[in-house]
Amino acid sequence: DTGLVSERVRALVAASVDDIDDPFQLVRLDGDEISGDPARLADEVFTIPLFGGRRAVRLRAGSRNIVPAVEPVLANPPSACRVVIEAGDLKKNHALVSLVEKSRAGAVIACFGDENANIGQIIAEEVALAGLTIAPEARETLVGLLGGDRLATRSELKKLTLYAHGAGRIELSDVEAVVGDASALATDEII
Repeated sequence: DTGLVSERVRALVAASVDDIDDPFQLVRLDGDEISGDPARLADEVFTIPLFGGRRAVRLRAGSRNIVPAVEPVLANPPSACRVVIEAGDLKKNHALVSLVEKSRAGAVIACFGDENANIGQIIAEEVALAGLTIAPEARETLVGLLGGDRLATRSELKKLTLYAHGAGRIELSDVEAVVGDASALATDEII
């Protein structure tokens, strides 16, 4: 789930630095560039911050091999910098996954698509965050419409809570009026 990957990467980076917009605290690197210069990752990771504080490197893995760049960092883990590698759908036997899983300094986090229970939890979080409640039939319908991508799910829920702002409670009619996949509901009503 690419949306869930993005969400978790943002959370890890936000927990690693004080200001994600500060280029001295957060360095963004592309894996395809790093593959051509493997030492660059270690250079960035072991750079001592000029003004102190915590640092992080966000590395987006591309189509090229970045294992030679990651190996030295895992062999000598930095104490003042967290490295977050964002990768696509990698098999369990992929060289990067195997390398990080075997290291005591690394962790691999699988980001599988949401199931109905997860979707229900996300709905509850977003509705509570907006200070609203949701009717049971509206919640049940939403669970069936959401879940293809975490970011898309959150986006649809934010749109719905904005639409219902001031009403206090989200009803089925609100879901039918706003949620992107509501066209299936109209077809069901006609049938």
